[in-house]
Amino acid sequence: MFAKSLWSPKNLSTLWQTNIVVKYQIIKTQPIMQRSHILFVPGLLVTQASLTAKSARLLAYALFMVLALSISACGFQPTSSLRANSDSQWTPIYLKPRSALDYKIQRALQAEGVYTRSQTGAKSTLTLSDIKMEQRDLTITSDGRNAELLLILSASAEWLTSQKDLAPLLNASFSFESSFAANPSNPSAASAEARRIQEQLESRLVNEVLRRMSLLMQQEKQTLHAKESEHNS
Repeated sequence: MFAKSLWSPKNLSTLWQTNIVVKYQIIKTQPIMQRSHILFVPGLLVTQASLTAKSARLLAYALFMVLALSISACGFQPTSSLRANSDSQWTPIYLKPRSALDYKIQRALQAEGVYTRSQTGAKSTLTLSDIKMEQRDLTITSDGRNAELLLILSASAEWLTSQKDLAPLLNASFSFESSFAANPSNPSAASAEARRIQEQLESRLVNEVLRRMSLLMQQEKQTLHAKESEHNS
């Protein structure tokens, strides 16, 4: 009944969902037990009868964009492509773990297939230093207790080739931060949340270091390819 009163059978509506315009046709609604099949996705309403080939393609594109934006919004970041550059003249890579963050990067390099445990057999060495996890007060309650805290993770990374006389491939500092509610009435919950935020910050830092290394490998490969093309010509 509500569909009859609000929409005519040929009425066209325009839907705005994450900056995507999707046009769909509202068809006459049958009684509840005899209603046409309806595909419902948050923000989208498409009936089987109105799903033409064109609208199907548009719907598929819209669903893809909504999914991509949702993944991006929840903080997901694509991993590096070190594996694709495992034939680089700078691999395999050696790293001597000295901290929990070092072990995370070591496992990431192993997963990418570019890590070696042999320092003598390595083509390059990665070293992390000045690793700091700081906690700052952002807001306090009326009785002077912490209400919101800020965690800041910082570190420096140096990536050297086996040829010691060459400049570092990478020599950069990284910093990531995130705030969270301190929950003064529940200290154990606040501690658990702080550990979760710390894990997230460490993962972001590891991904960023590997991403920078991957970009350098890609640039190196492109440079070598350009030199080979110039030589062959």
